[in-house]
Amino acid sequence: MSPPDSDHVEQDQNSPDRDRRVRYIERPEMCVAPVDVDKIDDVPGDCPVDQVAKRSMSPDREQRYPSAADLATDLRACLEGRALTQWHSQRVTAAPAFRPLMAESGDHRCVAVGLVSGTVLVLDSSSGTQLTVIHGDGTRLERLAFDTDGLLAMGWASGRVDRIEIPDQ
Repeated sequence: MSPPDSDHVEQDQNSPDRDRRVRYIERPEMCVAPVDVDKIDDVPGDCPVDQVAKRSMSPDREQRYPSAADLATDLRACLEGRALTQWHSQRVTAAPAFRPLMAESGDHRCVAVGLVSGTVLVLDSSSGTQLTVIHGDGTRLERLAFDTDGLLAMGWASGRVDRIEIPDQ
């Protein structure tokens, strides 16, 4: 063999083959603790975290968490070992919100208020005194208005329609 050339040595130190094609380097043997595996406990299934992930990524929007707060509640329950919130796979529709009906007479002396039960209260605008009560038929009140003649017109979901004159106080 020829003696190494100084230029050639520098090239070898900077090249990818600087280890001179030695791929395996001897090292001392590492100590490892013996591990005996009989059973694997980490199996995906009905784990609470898996249930949360499944619900979060459901392709059906109705089955997903309605809000980030609901998701956080279930994640917190997983961490604390509590049961998750119950949810239904079928769409749950809330009862329609009742919008109270109110009407004011043309002369601004009376106010009519329709209650959830279908009953109508007529009050004096200035004092709040109850002038009259009109009992409904148990169905929702759909229309409440004072007409140009000063009569109170009321219509219920059952189809019942009444027009009454409000007594003066």
